[in-house]
Amino acid sequence: EALRTLGNIAFDLDQHDAAIAHYQRYLEHKPDDLSVQTDMGTMYLSKGDFARAVRIYDAILKTDPKFFQAQFNLAIAYRSAGQNDAAIGALQRAKEIAPDDASKQQAERLIARLQGAPGMPPVAPGGAGAPPPAAEAPGGPANFREAVELIFKQHQILASKVQRFEWQSDTNAKLYLNDFPVSQMPEGMRSLFLERMKDRLRQQKDKFQVRQPVAIELIDFASGETMETLRE
Repeated sequence: EALRTLGNIAFDLDQHDAAIAHYQRYLEHKPDDLSVQTDMGTMYLSKGDFARAVRIYDAILKTDPKFFQAQFNLAIAYRSAGQNDAAIGALQRAKEIAPDDASKQQAERLIARLQGAPGMPPVAPGGAGAPPPAAEAPGGPANFREAVELIFKQHQILASKVQRFEWQSDTNAKLYLNDFPVSQMPEGMRSLFLERMKDRLRQQKDKFQVRQPVAIELIDFASGETMETLRE
């Protein structure tokens, strides 16, 4: 699971080769994990190896023909390679197997864009594109504390790791994380990840005009040990 988390962090940091390496090591232990296979395919897609991404998605769909994310990503890979007809066909299949209305509508919107429906913006050539940021609650966070908590609770990797926040003051908190291997990250990856999180704290400080120093202590939930402290 630590290998998978490291792969996800590298994914989030757009470190394609590092993510692929971690996913490959993870899959040596759990070769049937289709979600991680899909993530690895997406890393090949993001680095421009469209043919490899297509092969990975095809293999996943042979195992599970109703695996929506692989089917949808297959369409993106075809589109990135300039194969619009194949992309539309893959999206039609994605629409058929969509697990919910939101996923179905996502496929329908992209079909409309590829077909040049009136009023639809064109699809940008190449690249898988980054996932959209998680939406804030209506009206947005009411204060700096709420904004900070949302940074972590809406993060695509950290969200499932958050156990609880303990606030010592308006700008200082202990954040308990479950199974998040900060100490196991390669030095360059750890520095880049922490700097990105501090940048998000900095943005919220500016937004709420916070002038006091901010410190968010990242604590391992199981051991109670402090792994890192984000200071801004």
